[in-house]
Amino acid sequence: MRKSCQSCKGQWFIISAVMISGVFLVISSMMRISFGVDASDVGRRNEYFYFNNILEQQGNVEAKCMSGEGDFARDMGEFERFSRQFAESRGYFFFMNYTISGCDAQSFGLMIASEKGMLYRNVDPDELIPGII
Repeated sequence: MRKSCQSCKGQWFIISAVMISGVFLVISSMMRISFGVDASDVGRRNEYFYFNNILEQQGNVEAKCMSGEGDFARDMGEFERFSRQFAESRGYFFFMNYTISGCDAQSFGLMIASEKGMLYRNVDPDELIPGII
């Protein structure tokens, strides 16, 4: 009799370890669902990157004109249409305003806005959208 009880200790240890591991597995799978992080949100809403990229590309359009490779007014118009289409396809409000003098944009205003925020340079957002600020 005594010999059979000593062999039972090992079996109960294995059975209890498997059961506890199963319980922890179920708990962790339930918590994973409720604490899931959507990492794709960063890629969908990246206003700062788009804003700075548009400013940089505007400088590239000016540099292209200064080197004598194109018509600045035509290139800026094309750049504005492309930027507007790109921003609006991602759900942003887009505003660009500029005054051309030779190969230079004398006044260049840009605003990109979404439900998460607004970025602007040389633009008064309250004039465009009253009550926004």
